[in-house]
Amino acid sequence: MKKILFIVLAASLLVACAKGPAGKASPADGAKPAVKNPVVVVLDVGRIMKEAKPSQALQKSLNDWAESTMTELRAKMDAYQKAKADGKLSPKRLNAMGKELDDLRQKSNEEYQKRRQEAADKMKATFDPLIEKLAKENGWDVVLNKVDQVTVWSSGAMDQTDYVIQQLDKMKVDTSKVPQEK
Repeated sequence: MKKILFIVLAASLLVACAKGPAGKASPADGAKPAVKNPVVVVLDVGRIMKEAKPSQALQKSLNDWAESTMTELRAKMDAYQKAKADGKLSPKRLNAMGKELDDLRQKSNEEYQKRRQEAADKMKATFDPLIEKLAKENGWDVVLNKVDQVTVWSSGAMDQTDYVIQQLDKMKVDTSKVPQEK
């Protein structure tokens, strides 16, 4: 409920600020001049990350590591299963082998997640500056991700954040009626 009220309040404030006192924003009010014909491009970032050679190389490296780790895990699992089936080991030793196997699985999974995040970070460190460079070279004002329409890069030419803050700062908002969480 509190989240919905916040969204409604935020939307109302944005509408009020966009209209301004005279119904229109002007550069004198602190608004940036509207960009005529802004260039908005859409990229399928998921496809780029899947098909780009640097991304494929990182994925191959990650897959190679995972495969070798799985081979090691399978060998230990087979040894554990064989020891369990043979019944020659004491329950204490068998439990110790099982714990070692579980620990190795957990550590391998943690290492995989770490390596996966490092690969993603490397791609981001390569991708973000490239997109900014291409946007500036090609006159793109806004770059959106096709899948979720999230802004990947923006020149700032269309950013009206400062203006909206100025308009909000001028408003008197009655905060006494904000519902308190029970």
